[in-house]
Amino acid sequence: MFFGASQKFQDTISNLHLLPKILILRMRHVPFIDATGTHRLKEIIHQFKHLGIVIILSGVKPSVKSELEKSKIYTVLDKENLLENIAGAVERAKALLSE
Repeated sequence: MFFGASQKFQDTISNLHLLPKILILRMRHVPFIDATGTHRLKEIIHQFKHLGIVIILSGVKPSVKSELEKSKIYTVLDKENLLENIAGAVERAKALLSE
């Protein structure tokens, strides 16, 4: 996940007319993340949290998860919102919506 991809993603979501309550980011095809990517992801999560949008990360590879944890991702993301697979992420989203 590089700066350019994260910026395009943020721009796309910001241009939606109807914001989602929950956004699941499927990261199963992200083989690695650099420092800029972790920084941007944290910024995106923080900004969406400010808008009332919950971010759930699914399919995070162990090496990517390690980098996210080193970058203190849990300062902006609840630990319960980092799931191993999409099925778990969807269940988590359903649980959040029913609260």
